[in-house]
Amino acid sequence: MVEEAWYQQLRKQWKPSKVNLLLIAESAPDDGGDADNRRFFYSEPLSQSDNLFRSVVAALYDGGKLSKGDTKRPWLTRLRNDGVYLIDLASRPVNGLSPAARSAALRAGVQDCVQAARELNPAGIVVCHTPTYKLLAGPLRDAGLSLLHGEAIPFPLGNKRDEFIQKVREATGISADKLTDEPFLDNNRLNKQTSQPAPTLAASPSTSSEPRTVYTPAELARELGYTSELRPGKVVRDYRLIAFEGVIVPGASVAG
Repeated sequence: MVEEAWYQQLRKQWKPSKVNLLLIAESAPDDGGDADNRRFFYSEPLSQSDNLFRSVVAALYDGGKLSKGDTKRPWLTRLRNDGVYLIDLASRPVNGLSPAARSAALRAGVQDCVQAARELNPAGIVVCHTPTYKLLAGPLRDAGLSLLHGEAIPFPLGNKRDEFIQKVREATGISADKLTDEPFLDNNRLNKQTSQPAPTLAASPSTSSEPRTVYTPAELARELGYTSELRPGKVVRDYRLIAFEGVIVPGASVAG
């Protein structure tokens, strides 16, 4: 099912020229049949129910208090400039449907959602909703896309907001005490954080005598000495733009 033009136009307006971080949510909220009540991550102004928008801004930028009626434009501009983009699993709002119909609509959207993610070719993906994660985690990985977290991240509603913010920061490698005004996943910021040259990786133990050429984020973490690293997404963020001779990080663009 094709998404309504109103949503498509807003997504197009705020789509980055290059997607660094792709966020995937369940669906746009249901408007209850009243177009004047329609709200959306990319629509103005900020509404009382803009839980996802508030929490994404807080997780990536520590955006402070955002109030109902505030314009989103400064933050939407920053998200676009930093290559952060949101798509939904379902092309139509599902939160007003019965549980069975909602589940069916989400399952029906998996193939199109994964295809959309492949076409966007992001450096990393964060899924912002537990049931959506359960449906998409396997297909996204099977498609060779870099899902930055190994467990579900709950939708930031009520007392789940702090957990959402913490887990998004863990997945993207952002430390709360190191949030800056520099662009998220910016090349210059990354280079400043990485002062030493990329290490030469030895062959991973296997039945073959050939060196490993493809690593999952978790495997790469171990190879790079992150023996207690439980956040493989941090490794992707730290190392995805560094050229390792003979090493390919799935989902990353490695210089040739």
